[in-house]
Amino acid sequence: MGILTVSSDLDGPALDQWRSQLERDYGTVGARVQGTQWMLQWVRHRQMLRLTWRIDQGRQTASVSLVDGRVLDDWGRRRWQRRHPSDSIPAPPADSSAAASDSSAAASDSSAAAS
Repeated sequence: MGILTVSSDLDGPALDQWRSQLERDYGTVGARVQGTQWMLQWVRHRQMLRLTWRIDQGRQTASVSLVDGRVLDDWGRRRWQRRHPSDSIPAPPADSSAAASDSSAAASDSSAAAS
């Protein structure tokens, strides 16, 4: 999948609705603030869901991003390598669900070719 983001200019009540629904579904988390940007983040089952909002030139803009585990793994690996440039880290194991679907697709292709 990669990254999926939905973004919109929102008024206060609409942002509160987004936040309330996400907190009902995923639990309450502490907000992080960086400059003028606020963020709430949830990580579940190798996926990250992030609500970000800021006020820019009098407009409140919010986005919700869903980030896949493979992207998160790559971000973590690059961050670790920047902190430990002389160390090497092993590659993560292949995603067994993707390998299984690849092999079943290959089996389907070979059986179709045999027909």
